[in-house]
Order: sequence, then structure tokens, then C-alpha cells
Amino acid sequence: MIGATGLDALVKRAGDMAGDLKDVATEVRGVVSDVRQITRRAADIFGTEEGERQVQAMLDNIEQITESIKDLVNENSKVVTTR
Repeated sequence: MIGATGLDALVKRAGDMAGDLKDVATEVRGVVSDVRQITRRAADIFGTEEGERQVQAMLDNIEQITESIKDLVNENSKVVTTR
């Protein structure tokens, strides 16, 4: 059986935990709101034909840059190994 002092401590602890949970819920709501904003913005940008073309152009550019760097490294490797 819990005595009066033990019961008071238990009630206080439960109250503290409820306050902590409320704080966590508030933070989670803020994070969810931020994620929704990011998702909406991403949909606005990438969800259109223009956005899709722009993303594809960026990916194509990255692929070309990567190939150029690879070629440059290969050429430099040949020069360094022949010296």
C-alpha cells in the first residue's frame, strides 16, 4: 500500500511527466509543420513540368561534370605515371 507521502510523490511525478509529454508534443507539432512546408515547396518546384525539366537538366549537368572530372583524373594519372 502506498502511503500519503508516496502517493503525493507519485502524483507529482505523473504531473511532471504530463508536462514533459506536452512539451514533446508541442515540439513534434512544430517539426511536422516544418516538414509540411518543405513538402509543399518541393511539390511546387518539382511537381510541375518546368520543375521536372530543371531537375533533369541539373542531373544531366552533374553527369557531364562527373565524366569530365573522370577524364581529367585519368589524363593526369597518365602524365604522373610516365614521369
